[in-house]
Amino acid sequence: MNIDDKKEFAELVNAALSATGRNLPNTAGLTLWWEILEKWPLDAIRGGIKFVMTSGEYLTPGSVVKAISNALWEPADVVWSRIPKTEQETVVESSEALSALAAAGPLIDDGDMIAARQAFIKCYDRQVSHAAATGSIPKTRVSVGWDKATLAPAIEQAMAQGRLTAEQAGKYLPAAELARMQLSADRVGLARIGHDEKAS
Repeated sequence: MNIDDKKEFAELVNAALSATGRNLPNTAGLTLWWEILEKWPLDAIRGGIKFVMTSGEYLTPGSVVKAISNALWEPADVVWSRIPKTEQETVVESSEALSALAAAGPLIDDGDMIAARQAFIKCYDRQVSHAAATGSIPKTRVSVGWDKATLAPAIEQAMAQGRLTAEQAGKYLPAAELARMQLSADRVGLARIGHDEKAS
C-alpha cells in the first residue's frame, strides 16, 4: 500500500471489526495494523480480511497475513507432487519451490523419496513464511533441464495453469511455438465457453 491508501485501509479495518462485534481500534491500534500490513496491496488485504471473516477465524493482522500467504502460494504437498524430480526435466516453479528442490536434491539422488519430501516441505514452508513476512509475491522461474525436449511441454503446462505469462515464455521458446501454444489455449477457452452455454 501507499500513503494514499491509508483512509480506505482504516475504513476497511473498522468495518471488518465492527461487523464481527469487536471494538474499533484507536489511532495507535490502527497504526499497528498499518505497519504490519502495509507491505501488501490493498486489494490483497481486502481479500485476506474477507477470507478470515468467512472462515470464522479470529480477525487479527496475523490472520490476514496468513490468508494472503495461503492465497498466493500453493501448499507444499501440491508443489511436491507436481515438480519433476530429475535434472533431466525442465522445472517451471516459484523461486521458493526451486530452492526447496535443491535442498531435497541429495536425498532424491539417494532414492530416499520419503526423506526428500520431508526436506522439501520443510524448506518450502520456511521460505514461503519468510516471503510472506516481507510482503513478497511468488515469482516463477524456469530451470531448463538437460533434456531440451521437456522444455516446451513444461512451459505449455505452466502457461495453461496461469503460472507463466506469454512474455515470460517467450524468453525460452521460438515465436512460432509460443503462438501455437496461445492458439491452443484460446481454443480450449472457447470450447469451455461453448460447453457452459449449452449447460445453461
